Amino acid sequence: MRTLRRWRAVAPRRALWHQVVLPLAGHGLVALLFLALLPTLLGGSLAMALHTAPALGYTLGLVGALALGWGLLRTALVLALLRQRSPSLEQAAPARA
Repeated sequence: MRTLRRWRAVAPRRALWHQVVLPLAGHGLVALLFLALLPTLLGGSLAMALHTAPALGYTLGLVGALALGWGLLRTALVLALLRQRSPSLEQAAPARA
């Protein structure tokens, strides 16, 4: 959070790309891997994995859902922080006595 606030104060040009798009793509790829690719490589679908090997199927589904959910939640939080007005440097620095 501190890093995002510092980036917002400086307002870099590539903040949206580096802080929003790349992490969302990474989390989306992890979700795709666990929800679609691994069950297919194991010879079926996620539903089949849930039926034949419940421990593996639920693990794949849970990890995929967590990756997708965290990617969306993180993206929403970063966008909310980046859209807030950046505080001036004088307000951000603590006053010295």
